[in-house]
Amino acid sequence: AISALNITPEVTLATYLKQGGLTIKDIKLVTVAHPDMLLALKNGSIDVGLPIEPSLSRILEAGVATVLTYSDKVTPGHQTAVVLYGEKFLQQGNVPVRFMKAYLQGARFYNDAFVKKDSAKRAEAIAILAAATKLDAKLFETMVMPGIDPSGKVNIQSLNEIQDYFVKKGAQPKAIDMTKAVDLSFAAEAERQLGAYK
Repeated sequence: AISALNITPEVTLATYLKQGGLTIKDIKLVTVAHPDMLLALKNGSIDVGLPIEPSLSRILEAGVATVLTYSDKVTPGHQTAVVLYGEKFLQQGNVPVRFMKAYLQGARFYNDAFVKKDSAKRAEAIAILAAATKLDAKLFETMVMPGIDPSGKVNIQSLNEIQDYFVKKGAQPKAIDMTKAVDLSFAAEAERQLGAYK
């Protein structure tokens, strides 16, 4: 089963996974506190997670997970989160590529709704997010929504800048090589199968 944390928009992701041949029984969305995610990825109790800093840097430093895709940004060029996968995720055959295809379809839907401002998709996305978060749908009309890359690319430069900050603050003992901690092969294969986002 795929266990994941805070994949946005989660309901849409589940829909696209199902379309890709995985049943809803294969998907279990769980909430894991960011400090506990390192152990959860290490012991395989979750396959995919979306940590924020400094948990992200600590997980990568421990070598228990690899960056799968870019998740969101608020300030242009500044990446605030990535999706990680643990070692057991790779042992599930073609599931990682199916997962990325579903994620990219969700990301494209999200971009159609909030970047291209497709009115029908925007209304659907807001309804999904409001239901998942229990927030008033009207709030999403005024919120600044985070950016989600429709191709799953990861901004390695931004990740390096973030980890440099934490190294200087003493929250991370030393910098790691982000080129070895980021795996874009699943995103690239998913995009090849789906075609370029337009």
